[in-house]
Amino acid sequence: PASEDTPTRFTTVEPEQKEQPVSIQPLEEYAGTPRRMRRRIRRQVRRDPARSADADRARTPVDEWIESARLRLLIGAPGSGKSSFLMFTAADILAAEPQSAALQRAHGGDLPLWLPFGFLCRHLDGSTTNSVVSAIQAWVTQQGGPSAWDLTQPALDDERAILLVDGIDEWNDPASGEYALGLIESFVSQRRIGAILTARPYAVDRLNWVEPWTKAVLAPLTHTQQVDLVTRVLAESDTIGSEGPSSPHAKSFLAELTQIPALSPLLGTPLFLGLLAKSWRGESLPPQRFHLFSALVQLLVDKHPQMRRRASSAAG
Repeated sequence: PASEDTPTRFTTVEPEQKEQPVSIQPLEEYAGTPRRMRRRIRRQVRRDPARSADADRARTPVDEWIESARLRLLIGAPGSGKSSFLMFTAADILAAEPQSAALQRAHGGDLPLWLPFGFLCRHLDGSTTNSVVSAIQAWVTQQGGPSAWDLTQPALDDERAILLVDGIDEWNDPASGEYALGLIESFVSQRRIGAILTARPYAVDRLNWVEPWTKAVLAPLTHTQQVDLVTRVLAESDTIGSEGPSSPHAKSFLAELTQIPALSPLLGTPLFLGLLAKSWRGESLPPQRFHLFSALVQLLVDKHPQMRRRASSAAG
């Protein structure tokens, strides 16, 4: 997606495992070599550097992964699509014609309860009597008015809900984040409702997780997914005017990007790939690389943080 606010279908990979031991060439190959020379000749045989970093990890559709447990933690780098998936989950569970059978099997009949983690932290800082329930009430009321909470509370009381907490890394300070996470874990433990949390990798390491959260990492986009995303963005983009090509091709765009080594690693990130595709007018990209670098820096430093703040901007 061009932003984290655009739902689409993702794949996940299981958390990184320890790297496989480096293999050594068979000793038979050194037969007849003087002993004093073996240290210099013997060398490690490493895996093909062109091999994908997640090639040895299992990929599975993220909506099917949701069925694997009650408490789930989805991990991903900025722009990988964490918020997009939570939005898709909430919308699809409530849809009259849902797209995901897996989500319906896991949470059909449940009411999605959206709660930004940054909002929760601010809400808890406001009073020692505040709780996860009061934060949900404040957020729902802020978004839909008192009548929305009147409809939400029965589902929460009857445990017919799923808690969706976006941005576990967005705390005011580590102590605030630790306290908020503790209350979330207590909340889902007491009510036995499902929960999906999203976080960037550093938050997973810095916080203490007590409940048995099933974790997965959002995988980079495959080449097929890259083509699909770029095709959609180019079709919807208003930057292709009469002066541009009549039907820009996604594969041509991706081929242009691969000629810029510094940008190639970003092809697997939906947010960055969408931004690059939206700014393309059909021209050769390598001469425009400095403009593209500037656009990406502006996105990371300015626009994306503003998007995240706006997503949890309601007063706590």
